[in-house]
Amino acid sequence: MEGAMNAPKILLLSQDTAQAPLLQDFLAGQGEVSLCTSPAEGFRGCRHGEVSLILVDESFSVAHSIWQQAAATFPWIPWIVLGRPHTPALPHLVNSVTVYRYVPWPWKEAEIRRCVQEGLHHAEQMQTLVAQSARLSLLYQTAATLHSFHDDYTTLLKVSTEKGKELLKAEACSIILLDEERQELFFPIFSDERLADQQSLAEIRFPAHEGLAGRALREGRSFLVTDVSQEPGFYPKVDEYTNLTTRSLLCVPLRTSRGNIGVIEVINKKEGEFTQEDLNFLEMLGTNVAVAIENARFYQTLLAENERYRAENIHLKRELQDRHRFEGIIGVSQNFLSVLEVVKQAAPTQAPALITGESGTGKELIAKALHYNSHRADKPFVVLNCAAIPRDLLESELFGHERGAFTGALNAKKGKFELADGGTLFLDEIGDLDLSLQAKLLRVLQTGEVQRLGSEHLKMVDVRIIAATNQNLKQMLEQGTFRPDLYYRLNVIPIHLPPLRERREDIPLLIHHFLQKLSPGKPVGIDAEATALLMRYDFPGNIRELENILHRAVILCRGRTITPAELPEEVKEIERSPLPFSPKVPETNEELKAAKALARQKASEEIERLFLLHILQKTRGNVSAAARLAGINRSWLQQMVSKFHIDVKAFR
Repeated sequence: MEGAMNAPKILLLSQDTAQAPLLQDFLAGQGEVSLCTSPAEGFRGCRHGEVSLILVDESFSVAHSIWQQAAATFPWIPWIVLGRPHTPALPHLVNSVTVYRYVPWPWKEAEIRRCVQEGLHHAEQMQTLVAQSARLSLLYQTAATLHSFHDDYTTLLKVSTEKGKELLKAEACSIILLDEERQELFFPIFSDERLADQQSLAEIRFPAHEGLAGRALREGRSFLVTDVSQEPGFYPKVDEYTNLTTRSLLCVPLRTSRGNIGVIEVINKKEGEFTQEDLNFLEMLGTNVAVAIENARFYQTLLAENERYRAENIHLKRELQDRHRFEGIIGVSQNFLSVLEVVKQAAPTQAPALITGESGTGKELIAKALHYNSHRADKPFVVLNCAAIPRDLLESELFGHERGAFTGALNAKKGKFELADGGTLFLDEIGDLDLSLQAKLLRVLQTGEVQRLGSEHLKMVDVRIIAATNQNLKQMLEQGTFRPDLYYRLNVIPIHLPPLRERREDIPLLIHHFLQKLSPGKPVGIDAEATALLMRYDFPGNIRELENILHRAVILCRGRTITPAELPEEVKEIERSPLPFSPKVPETNEELKAAKALARQKASEEIERLFLLHILQKTRGNVSAAARLAGINRSWLQQMVSKFHIDVKAFR
């Protein structure tokens, strides 16, 4: 991997002879670029070269099995997908590998270069982590006994001294470590059969420059002394304090990547004298002991870093599905599509947004769409539910606190604003903030500065605010429970989410989505009668209630198809659906005829629309496949799609 780190190799997968040279120009100076025009050639490039990053043209013909194998073999390689106009995302590729970035069409050199730089940095971090893990694995193989105690520092030292004394057939073995702050040497652990009182040696400390231990530490070399009475560098005060006699010794420095951390010392050979072979063995043991000590010290740090990488990886895999082209947001109804259009226009801006709507309408999902389709997408998205935190703790959650700022503040803590620096802070249930916190939030919006509780210092933060509420803030303005200046600061981009009862044509799509999610592998289906009941139900809990209803139904379903029997009673009590329009009550025979004609037309249009939604859902938005399935002309089907303003991309 070191070769890949020194000269990053970028694999460019493209069959476009016109665009490939342009992409190679974009990548000039980024690393060694290899162009592959076939999947097999690309996989061989991964196998035979140390590839740091892969760029794949979205129009590239990719075999699912090949890239599934490539992803399993080289999981650390980030992938950047270059979008194409009118080309669906590569579902088999996305399911096979972790897509690090998606660059939409038209391509921009600056954006591609930025994504490549970030991808190479990500690859470097992953390769460093892999190298560290390999190093730990090698250590465990070469010194299994010692390194089995990497999470138990005391046992590690104890085993080290016992093994040293036993294998060298000596009376004592000690590990002497350096206290860097006090520049003293001390005995954290020892194995000495001469000592009646084991505690006496543990109490001893002596200057780091004294004795053979100090010299070995300072000079980084080993010592073999067969007669300490003839050695002027021997430090006798340890013997004087413990009333022991040292005749001979071996002393080896404990070397680590950060320098010498102490020595391992073996005293008094039981039979004969210490030999050079003994010293060589102790040096090998000392090398393993030193590395084991270093790893034990860093073990908790590595665990924390590994956990952070694991959490970030899980987070990225989940968020990448929603990050590009608003995937994960389901809806084809006209009123919901108009909301999405506002979101798409607002996402690239810095403006605050205020999302309103009933509970369960998907306000957090819209907030994520605003964040992950902006230039802040690779920065933190931090959520704070203002209604879920006790009021006396909410200020600390928002702005953070210093140690000792209040009772129980044992350590300093960053607030949500600091955690979201560079990214987005989503304040859910903003209407639950009391007036004092509203004033402090307004000040941050105006100045971009936060002040922790208990601190006199201000810190600049760059945070985009997205707020959400299910309350009527205008009514709260009239009641004096919400500040007008804060309202107008937040309401730069108002986004109102319609309740599910006002977007009934989205219900079949949502049913399909949730059944795929709730029963992975072999999804549970739903019959027409149960679907019709759900289409007529008003869903006071909106999308969240629909998901809960389907979750219950999947659990109760005895077969593979949900029927009305698995639905709650309140759903089954709905006898008929409301008319898809509200006609004027006729007063004359002519008005009656006109109303009946209008009703027939509306009913016919509603049946046509539901028919379209059904076949497009089954074919995942493929118009040609839908036309073949229904046995109708493709152009006529396309006209119907246009007539009802249906976005076929929403089915993919």
